[in-house]
Amino acid sequence: MNNANKNKFLTWLVATLLLANAVTILFFWINKPPKMKDAKGSPREFLVHELELDSSQLLAFQDLIEAHQASARSLKKDIRTAKENLFQLLKQPVIPEPEKMKAVEAITLKTQALELLNLDHFQKLRALCNDKQKIKFDGLLDQLAVMMAEARPPRTGMPPPPPPNEEGHRPPPPDKY
Repeated sequence: MNNANKNKFLTWLVATLLLANAVTILFFWINKPPKMKDAKGSPREFLVHELELDSSQLLAFQDLIEAHQASARSLKKDIRTAKENLFQLLKQPVIPEPEKMKAVEAITLKTQALELLNLDHFQKLRALCNDKQKIKFDGLLDQLAVMMAEARPPRTGMPPPPPPNEEGHRPPPPDKY
């Protein structure tokens, strides 16, 4: 192949790759999941904006949020402790099945309490709404469920594992674990 043919081939190849990249980017841009309409950040801001809460409702909602966060914080701490207790069982050479199930049940019960607390929180918010706002609230439930799932902070108990070394092995975790 002479230089002119090589140059034509390489030019054609680069143009084809650029076009393929542009089409791929366009495909992902067109098919991206829709954002919450008029979502202004947090679920709180989204709800305040969408439900058009008045000043008295806003104050009551803020009180609800503070009470909910305090209770949720306590339950999340209990869940974390229950999970730590579960993993402490690994220090035993043999873990009796009843002990294992009791530790898992403790996590399950605390997680269930947290989910019920969340449901109760939104029931109380709905009770603050007037009839027109309740209709809007009911229409926002699907969007709210997606927002709440996305708003959950990442787990902070342990950092992500370090990348494997050249041999494909990961270094041991720090002593604090």
